[in-house]
Amino acid sequence: MAKETGARSGEIAHLRWIDVDTEKNTIAINNPGKGSNSRTLKISPKAVAMLKALDKKYEPYIFNPNPASHRSVLLSLRRKVANRLQNPRLKRVHLHSFRHWKATMEFAKTKDVLWVAHVLGHKNIKNTQIYMHLADFRSEEEYHSAVATTIDEARKLIESGFLFVCEMDGSKLFSKRK
Repeated sequence: MAKETGARSGEIAHLRWIDVDTEKNTIAINNPGKGSNSRTLKISPKAVAMLKALDKKYEPYIFNPNPASHRSVLLSLRRKVANRLQNPRLKRVHLHSFRHWKATMEFAKTKDVLWVAHVLGHKNIKNTQIYMHLADFRSEEEYHSAVATTIDEARKLIESGFLFVCEMDGSKLFSKRK
């Protein structure tokens, strides 16, 4: 959930089953931390399926409402994974690392600091800018490009992950990262 939403561990701990809309694939962060804004975020169908499969032992909460328990589970899990993969750097991953990752990925995708502020629930854009130093987007990015001349071609491109860029000479131009 931290990866999907960028929510703080305390916000995740206070998620309730009524905060999840399985039809719209959204989750509402109604108990924001640190004086942040409440927000409703889109989550993947895979995340919705994983939530549906959870035991409801913490009802009305989705997860254990004690954030300290999340930390201990992560510590145990990351130690096991780091040992199994023989990668000690994994032991440096914290719950808040997922929030930084989400902010960085959203900024990389949208280049919109206001959108990232919304996702993170920030009231002040200065708080969001703390996350922006993590991403170095000055390097040249590589893209696939495609042209569609019919609605069916455009639909197929969108379904395969291309984004509409512009229209030129009656053709629609699309791109996606390599």
